[in-house]
Amino acid sequence: MTRFINIPEYEDFFKTLKLSLHNFSVAHNVTTNQHFADVLCIKGLNKHQMFASLLNPSTGKDLKVRELILLLDNLTPDTQKDVLDFLAQRYGFIVSESVTPTNSTDILKDILLNINSINGDVSKEYLLAIRDNEITKSEVDTISKLLYQARAVIREFELKLEGLSK
Repeated sequence: MTRFINIPEYEDFFKTLKLSLHNFSVAHNVTTNQHFADVLCIKGLNKHQMFASLLNPSTGKDLKVRELILLLDNLTPDTQKDVLDFLAQRYGFIVSESVTPTNSTDILKDILLNINSINGDVSKEYLLAIRDNEITKSEVDTISKLLYQARAVIREFELKLEGLSK
């Protein structure tokens, strides 16, 4: 009997992690399980299967925190962001990418357009959701994801704006 019997499996986290690893692998033309088994220094002829079992919570072979950090360290920022966004959103935080100072107000205009676009999407999804006077969990999830994106883009705008004054 495993000591983790009462711990939830968090399938949605592993789904996000697998998708990030897959996207990295596609972008870098590597085989996901083989490449990341090597990253984690897993040995043996079936190392790709051993790695795959770490991403399947029902196997009871849990991914260790240090293994997760090592995986994230070996991803590119765009593939790291999905996993970090998942964790941040779950606990009420926002992930914003590091911002380099900019001298261009055109970048700020583009970000403002993006903010307005996301706000429009939030309004549209909300109006669709209340049509039947009942908001489903799926509709709440969709709106919540859009609101998270909006907060992240607003934070990016704020950081870039501060960069103009330096």
